[in-house]
Amino acid sequence: MLDQVGNVFKGVIASVTGFGFFVRLDELFIDGLVHVSSLDNDYYRFDQVGQRLIGESGGQTYRLGDRVEVRVEAVNMDERKIDFSLISSERAPRNVGKTAREKAKKGESKNAGKRRQVGKKVNFEPDSAFRGEKKAKPKAAKKRREKSKKAIG
Repeated sequence: MLDQVGNVFKGVIASVTGFGFFVRLDELFIDGLVHVSSLDNDYYRFDQVGQRLIGESGGQTYRLGDRVEVRVEAVNMDERKIDFSLISSERAPRNVGKTAREKAKKGESKNAGKRRQVGKKVNFEPDSAFRGEKKAKPKAAKKRREKSKKAIG
Protein backbone atom coordinates (compact mmCIF):
# COMPACT_ATOMS: atom_id res chain seq x y z
CA MET A 1 0.00 0.00 0.00
CA LEU A 2 3.03 2.29 0.38
CA ASP A 3 3.24 2.60 -3.41
CA GLN A 4 -0.38 3.85 -3.55
CA VAL A 5 0.17 7.11 -1.59
CA GLY A 6 -1.37 9.98 -3.57
CA ASN A 7 -3.67 7.73 -5.63
CA VAL A 8 -7.44 8.22 -5.67
CA PHE A 9 -9.85 5.35 -5.00
CA LYS A 10 -13.60 4.85 -4.73
CA GLY A 11 -15.14 3.17 -1.72
CA VAL A 12 -17.98 2.95 0.78
CA ILE A 13 -18.22 4.28 4.32
CA ALA A 14 -17.93 1.08 6.36
CA SER A 15 -17.95 2.52 9.89
CA VAL A 16 -18.61 5.91 11.49
CA THR A 17 -17.04 7.07 14.77
CA GLY A 18 -16.75 10.30 16.72
CA PHE A 19 -13.29 10.97 15.27
CA GLY A 20 -14.07 10.26 11.60
CA PHE A 21 -15.21 7.44 9.36
CA PHE A 22 -13.62 4.35 7.88
CA VAL A 23 -13.79 3.78 4.14
CA ARG A 24 -13.55 0.34 2.53
CA LEU A 25 -11.97 0.61 -0.91
CA ASP A 26 -13.87 -1.11 -3.73
CA GLU A 27 -10.86 -2.52 -5.57
CA LEU A 28 -8.56 -3.46 -2.71
CA PHE A 29 -11.04 -4.24 0.12
CA ILE A 30 -8.83 -2.32 2.55
CA ASP A 31 -10.17 0.02 5.25
CA GLY A 32 -8.68 3.40 6.03
CA LEU A 33 -9.63 6.44 8.10
CA VAL A 34 -10.88 9.82 6.97
CA HIS A 35 -10.23 11.84 10.13
CA VAL A 36 -12.82 14.44 11.12
CA SER A 37 -10.11 17.13 11.15
CA SER A 38 -9.49 16.57 7.43
CA LEU A 39 -13.14 17.24 6.52
CA ASP A 40 -14.54 20.63 5.41
CA ASN A 41 -14.24 23.65 7.70
CA ASP A 42 -17.09 22.63 9.97
CA TYR A 43 -17.68 21.06 13.35
CA TYR A 44 -19.07 17.54 12.97
CA ARG A 45 -21.34 15.96 15.56
CA PHE A 46 -21.45 12.15 15.81
CA ASP A 47 -24.93 10.58 15.76
CA GLN A 48 -24.41 7.10 17.19
CA VAL A 49 -27.94 5.86 16.51
CA GLY A 50 -27.95 7.06 12.89
CA GLN A 51 -24.30 6.08 12.37
CA ARG A 52 -23.44 9.43 10.81
CA LEU A 53 -21.43 12.62 11.19
CA ILE A 54 -23.46 15.81 10.81
CA GLY A 55 -21.91 19.20 10.07
CA GLU A 56 -23.32 21.80 12.45
CA SER A 57 -23.13 24.89 10.23
CA GLY A 58 -23.16 23.44 6.71
CA GLY A 59 -25.41 20.45 7.36
CA GLN A 60 -23.16 18.10 5.37
CA THR A 61 -23.76 14.51 6.48
CA TYR A 62 -21.57 11.45 6.12
CA ARG A 63 -23.27 8.18 6.99
CA LEU A 64 -22.83 4.45 6.80
CA GLY A 65 -23.09 3.15 3.23
CA ASP A 66 -22.39 6.45 1.45
CA ARG A 67 -20.18 6.20 -1.65
CA VAL A 68 -17.00 8.29 -1.43
CA GLU A 69 -13.87 9.03 -3.39
CA VAL A 70 -10.69 9.30 -1.31
CA ARG A 71 -6.99 9.97 -1.75
CA VAL A 72 -4.40 7.91 0.12
CA GLU A 73 -2.50 10.42 2.26
CA ALA A 74 -0.35 8.27 4.55
CA VAL A 75 0.41 4.62 5.20
CA ASN A 76 1.95 3.42 8.46
CA MET A 77 2.85 -0.25 8.07
CA ASP A 78 4.11 -0.60 11.67
CA GLU A 79 0.79 0.53 13.18
CA ARG A 80 -1.21 -0.89 10.25
CA LYS A 81 -2.97 2.43 9.63
CA ILE A 82 -4.01 4.10 6.39
CA ASP A 83 -5.09 7.75 6.30
CA PHE A 84 -7.38 9.07 3.58
CA SER A 85 -8.56 12.53 2.61
CA LEU A 86 -12.02 12.97 1.16
CA ILE A 87 -12.28 14.00 -2.51
CA SER A 88 -16.05 13.66 -3.06
CA SER A 89 -19.10 11.87 -1.69
CA GLU A 90 -22.57 10.87 -2.80
CA ARG A 91 -25.52 9.82 -0.68
CA ALA A 92 -26.56 6.18 -0.71
CA PRO A 93 -30.25 5.76 -1.62
CA ARG A 94 -32.38 4.99 1.42
CA ASN A 95 -35.82 3.45 1.78
CA VAL A 96 -36.04 2.39 -1.84
CA GLY A 97 -38.82 -0.13 -1.14
CA LYS A 98 -42.34 0.45 0.11
CA THR A 99 -42.94 2.42 3.26
CA ALA A 100 -44.83 0.91 6.19
CA ARG A 101 -47.90 2.91 5.21
CA GLU A 102 -47.79 1.57 1.65
CA LYS A 103 -47.38 -1.99 2.92
CA ALA A 104 -50.35 -1.62 5.25
CA LYS A 105 -52.79 -0.44 2.58
CA LYS A 106 -55.93 -2.55 2.54
CA GLY A 107 -56.04 -5.28 -0.05
CA GLU A 108 -52.29 -5.69 -0.51
CA SER A 109 -51.67 -8.25 2.18
CA LYS A 110 -52.75 -11.87 1.88
CA ASN A 111 -54.96 -11.58 4.99
CA ALA A 112 -56.49 -8.23 4.05
CA GLY A 113 -59.71 -7.45 5.83
CA LYS A 114 -59.45 -10.43 8.19
CA ARG A 115 -59.16 -9.89 11.89
CA ARG A 116 -56.47 -11.77 13.66
CA GLN A 117 -57.87 -14.19 16.24
CA VAL A 118 -55.27 -14.56 18.95
CA GLY A 119 -56.15 -16.67 21.94
CA LYS A 120 -59.86 -16.35 21.32
CA LYS A 121 -62.23 -19.26 21.18
CA VAL A 122 -63.87 -18.93 17.78
CA ASN A 123 -66.40 -21.78 17.55
CA PHE A 124 -68.13 -22.37 20.85
CA GLU A 125 -71.59 -22.93 22.18
CA PRO A 126 -72.74 -19.90 24.20
CA ASP A 127 -74.41 -22.06 26.87
CA SER A 128 -71.34 -24.20 27.60
CA ALA A 129 -69.02 -21.21 27.69
CA PHE A 130 -71.02 -19.36 30.32
CA ARG A 131 -72.29 -22.22 32.53
CA GLY A 132 -69.70 -21.55 35.14
CA GLU A 133 -68.23 -25.05 35.18
CA LYS A 134 -65.23 -25.16 37.48
CA LYS A 135 -62.08 -26.94 36.50
CA ALA A 136 -60.67 -29.58 38.83
CA LYS A 137 -57.75 -28.23 40.80
CA PRO A 138 -54.51 -30.20 40.84
CA LYS A 139 -53.85 -32.34 43.91
CA ALA A 140 -50.69 -30.41 44.76
CA ALA A 141 -52.70 -27.22 45.24
CA LYS A 142 -55.16 -29.05 47.52
CA LYS A 143 -52.31 -30.43 49.67
CA ARG A 144 -50.76 -26.97 50.06
CA ARG A 145 -54.08 -25.52 51.14
CA GLU A 146 -54.60 -28.32 53.67
CA LYS A 147 -51.11 -27.81 55.13
CA SER A 148 -51.64 -24.06 55.45
CA LYS A 149 -54.98 -24.61 57.23
CA LYS A 150 -53.33 -27.02 59.70
CA ALA A 151 -50.53 -24.53 60.38
CA ILE A 152 -53.01 -21.72 61.08
CA GLY A 153 -55.55 -23.69 63.10
